Amino acid sequence: MDRRFDAVLVEYAFNSRALDAFPASTRKLLDTHDAFADRHRPFVARGFRKGYWVSLTPEDENRGLRRADAAIAIQAQEAEHFREQLAMHGAGERNPEIAVVSHFIGLEQPVPDHSADNAALYVGTNMLSNQISLRQFLEQVLPRVVSAVPDFKLRLAGSICNWAPDLPHVEKLGFVDDLRLAFARTPLSVNPTVAGTGINIKLLDAMGAGVPTVSTATGARGLGMEFRNGLLVVPDHDHDAFAEHIIRLSKDAGLRRSLGLAAFVDAQRWNEAQLAALDRCLRGDAYAEVVPSRHNRWRDPAREPLSAPTAA
Repeated sequence: MDRRFDAVLVEYAFNSRALDAFPASTRKLLDTHDAFADRHRPFVARGFRKGYWVSLTPEDENRGLRRADAAIAIQAQEAEHFREQLAMHGAGERNPEIAVVSHFIGLEQPVPDHSADNAALYVGTNMLSNQISLRQFLEQVLPRVVSAVPDFKLRLAGSICNWAPDLPHVEKLGFVDDLRLAFARTPLSVNPTVAGTGINIKLLDAMGAGVPTVSTATGARGLGMEFRNGLLVVPDHDHDAFAEHIIRLSKDAGLRRSLGLAAFVDAQRWNEAQLAALDRCLRGDAYAEVVPSRHNRWRDPAREPLSAPTAA
């Protein structure tokens, strides 16, 4: 059977050779998910020789990018990184368009009740960057919160519960079938991320549930200022500021509700922007960036190999 396709999309630069199976008449898209060139370096610099999942050379990643008509970055900073890397390695070669399309947020209705006080929810997989971030939160931020709110509870959801220590004021929910139910029980999200790349799915999940989030600057990476109306951002390692925001929000259902509704409106606008960007990318229209956005869409590096074939 003669099969012809208008467009084909391949996931990850190291799988890009699959694009060569399609003719030039097919629009070829590479969904990068993340920047993998020298990905190991920041982990090794922090003393971690594992946990980065896959690391490519810039030349190998560029080879994968150039197989595509358009390479999709998950956020604007990463798109600029790809452009600079392509210009630096392989001058004179044909370079793809660099588009920005991030995650689509699951939207139903915002949680109806924000009255559950003195609790916050952390959602995460059991990956190294989450372990680093949660450990710092448990050691530095949680004691400050508990000193002001003695009955405060930090609830954990996801496979991070398999790693997290058993501590007072920490409740492990484990795997949650419906995150919205967890947010309904705990209508305040915390995102203490201090390591890793990409955009934090936990942040987008909270927006989609209509729940406000207290986040580090690293945790908010890739989310433009126009989508931060339900988000309170503090500098990385500013434990006092992080704790102060949690204390204030955990005691104020009205504030949680107003910020949560703003987050839900942002989530709706976010999805509209992603859909428009994806449509332009598939059609091959002249690309204009719409949304700053970055990574880890589905994977749990704790369950994946630490290396992969090059993009060659």
